[in-house]
Amino acid sequence: MDTEKAKAPFTDWQVERINKFQESNACHPYTCMDAYCNRSKVPYGGRLIAKNEGLVCPCGKYTQDECNPFMIDYEDDMLE
Repeated sequence: MDTEKAKAPFTDWQVERINKFQESNACHPYTCMDAYCNRSKVPYGGRLIAKNEGLVCPCGKYTQDECNPFMIDYEDDMLE
């Protein structure tokens, strides 16, 4: 398995896969790391949302430009 991080910019296909993984219960999702983000008051509890430019917190104060490759390269039935 590839251990090198997947880096932004992400393709549309990667964005779709990452968001599906983030919304699943496969493991704890990436969440906002900004010290000023009140995750209990932002949409999705501060769960990062994949966009082409990276994973973005709904608070708008934090963006992460990489993720683990298994968040993209997984078998579809793994998330069911």
